[in-house]
Amino acid sequence: MTNNQTATQVAVIATKQTTMVAKFLAKMQELRPDVTFDQSERDGKVILQGHGPLEWPEIAVGKQGGIVIWVRTYDESKKSAFEWALEADQLLAKQVGRDAKKAGVGKEEVVVEKNVPPAPPKKERVRSTKGEMKEKEQKAKEHGSLADMLQQAIDETVPKLQQQQ
Repeated sequence: MTNNQTATQVAVIATKQTTMVAKFLAKMQELRPDVTFDQSERDGKVILQGHGPLEWPEIAVGKQGGIVIWVRTYDESKKSAFEWALEADQLLAKQVGRDAKKAGVGKEEVVVEKNVPPAPPKKERVRSTKGEMKEKEQKAKEHGSLADMLQQAIDETVPKLQQQQ
């Protein structure tokens, strides 16, 4: 410390980075008290590693207070990086689920969220046989085309309306 510097000038001044880390940790404590974070520093960035019910990606806070979440994609047009960071565990779970689906792993083997009922099975498409198709065509000919059915309904309705007037 030089003669011109006072103890308060040497004291750590709150930077954008430390302010953002404190803001993030306070918001997480408020919204998700079951999640804790370890802090480390790498290349001048504060690295936050979450621990909770789901796995967390690394969240990096740069010197200017910018946040980077170590998942492949998140849409900053919908939410800010800060807002996405609050649910980064869910982003990572979705990414893992997509990766597993691409790799051909069944959904039942991937745990994305807890206590979510499985999706109902898809209905199988039943193809008609030639005989069934001919039967359907015959019924359609008996009933006529849609235009014929509409015309018949109009022809039945018009006299009733004229009688009411």
